[in-house]
Amino acid sequence: MARSLVFELLDEGHCEVLTKLGDSEGVRRYLGEHVDAWIDGDGEWCVPEKEKGLYKSDSKREIMVEMVLNMVLMCWREEFDSKKLSTAVAVLWVTHVMSMSKRLSMKEAASLCHELLVVHSVDRPPKSTRLLNIYDVKVVHTYIMQTYLRHYFLYLHVFSIPLALTVTVATQRDLVPQPPPFAPLRFAK
Repeated sequence: MARSLVFELLDEGHCEVLTKLGDSEGVRRYLGEHVDAWIDGDGEWCVPEKEKGLYKSDSKREIMVEMVLNMVLMCWREEFDSKKLSTAVAVLWVTHVMSMSKRLSMKEAASLCHELLVVHSVDRPPKSTRLLNIYDVKVVHTYIMQTYLRHYFLYLHVFSIPLALTVTVATQRDLVPQPPPFAPLRFAK
């Protein structure tokens, strides 16, 4: 059964407060308080425990706030209601958290985003819920492709655990099996 992301991160109360704030600075402050909860929480869509340290610096927190703020501003431009706003933010957030924690390729991240949008645009209970129409899906998908995924490698560099690569040099002599040594001539027949 597909799990709906509506009001998963931003509930109706949060969406109403965001709408009342109206300006980007007020929304930025409000989101700053809630992004911390999304990062530090232990819910299904929160940052995995082993990676929470990657999100603790102020600059990384600001990146996350800006990412969500810009999605909210896009939703306002498109006049999304609170359900659509909440869902669009959650799709972006879940795409980001899942992609970074699993170190997905850009193609896999785009596929995950597409799958989440389709789940929220087709009415086939219990597999999906129709919340977004085709125009909404196109707008959100285009926005995520042109913003988040355009800069995906930067996000991947900033928000994923660095990999340690150990290189061992092997010469050709090491790779070719050596024949057993000849017996000394004194033992020859």
